[in-house]
Amino acid sequence: AWKAKVGLGFSGIVVANGRAYTAGHNGGKDTIFCFDAETGKEVWKHSYDSELGNKYFDGGTTGTPTVDNEKVYWLSRWGDLFCFDATSGKIVWEKNVQKETGIRIPDWGFAGAPYVHKNLLVLNIGEAGMGVDKMNGRIVWKSADKNAGYSTPLPIPDSPEPLVVLGNYDHYVAINPETGKEAWRVRWVTEYGVNAADPIFHDRKMFTPTGYKKGAALFDLQQNPPKEIWRNKS
Repeated sequence: AWKAKVGLGFSGIVVANGRAYTAGHNGGKDTIFCFDAETGKEVWKHSYDSELGNKYFDGGTTGTPTVDNEKVYWLSRWGDLFCFDATSGKIVWEKNVQKETGIRIPDWGFAGAPYVHKNLLVLNIGEAGMGVDKMNGRIVWKSADKNAGYSTPLPIPDSPEPLVVLGNYDHYVAINPETGKEAWRVRWVTEYGVNAADPIFHDRKMFTPTGYKKGAALFDLQQNPPKEIWRNKS
C-alpha cells in the first residue's frame, strides 16, 4: 500500500487519529516522522543531531514515540526529550533530561516509550524511572543513578493503587507513577543487563519473557513481593 525510508533503528510505529509516527537515524541525525496512516504521505518530520551509537549492533533509534491527545512525546537514547504538536510537528518544549540530572546512560542508551500518567511522563531513566511534567518538561521525581533497563514503563491493570513496571539492569521494578515510590522489585538478571522485554500482565499475574537464553517466568502479583509461580528456559 505504501512504504517509506526512515533511516536506521529499531523504533516501533504508533498510530493515532489517522497518523503514524516513528523514528530513525541517518547522517548523524535522528528524525521523528509523521505520516498519513492511509496513504503514507509525509505530514511532518523533525531532525536533530544525534550519535549513531553502534556499540555491538547497527545503532540508530531504539525508542518509540508516545501520543497523548494532540501531543507526541519522544525520548532519545541520549536523553533528548521532545513534546511535539501532533498535527503540525511544532515543538512545544524540548530538553535533555540526562544532561540536566547527570544520571548515567546505560550501555545501549535509553529505550522504550514514555508512559503518560495524568500530568506526568514516566521514563525508564535511572534505577527505577523518572517522572516529568508533560506540560513543560519539569522533572518531578527521579530515582537512583544506576543503569536503567530498556523496557517501556507499563501500568499494571486492575491494581488497587496506580503502579507502573519497568526493567532496570537486574530487576523488574514496580513504582507509583505519581511519586516514584517503589512498591516492589523482582530480581531478573540477564547477560549485559539487557532487561529489554516488556512484561505482560493478565489476571493479576506478570509474565517476563527474556532473551540471552534466560527464558521466562510467571509471577503472582497478588502477593508483595510477587511470588514466582514457575520459570522455564524454553
